Amino acid sequence: MNANSNQRAPIKLAPAAQASTTHAQQQPATESGFSALLKQLSAGVRKEDVKQREGWRDRSGQTHYVDYVEWHTVADLLDRIVPDWSHAVRGVVQIGDFVAVTAAITINGVTREGVGTGPADSETGIKKAEHDALKRAAVKFGLRVSSIVMKTDRMIRRDEWETTRQPCRRETR
Repeated sequence: MNANSNQRAPIKLAPAAQASTTHAQQQPATESGFSALLKQLSAGVRKEDVKQREGWRDRSGQTHYVDYVEWHTVADLLDRIVPDWSHAVRGVVQIGDFVAVTAAITINGVTREGVGTGPADSETGIKKAEHDALKRAAVKFGLRVSSIVMKTDRMIRRDEWETTRQPCRRETR
């Protein structure tokens, strides 16, 4: 415990060992080949692979659901489209009662990272954090889940996003 509060100080765990890569693995694919891979990834996850879970309840008590895909669905998609992709955990950090995991996906020499969080008090929470990090890294390669986009703290349909998004305005005082 920290003397100034009831929360523990953040604990930084050692980063996972990095696998060495050959010179051929470090070279990105040709632009047209890589662009084709990105286009395939952006085609999205099959509708039957998208699941729903309760997201939140509004003030009137109505339940709103969010679409999601499981981590192994993302891994299977990557296996199918890019068989030589790789995944590595870059870091694990405990912050209070939560753990944050940074994971990286490399496709044809191009690496993208994602961060996931989960409760630090169980193995399940740590796995959740890693799985979320993997999915978020895949999204940075253009992987799309159905017609869903992230907006602040909730998921909404793409058509709703297009009609409701507003330009950012900075408040002045």
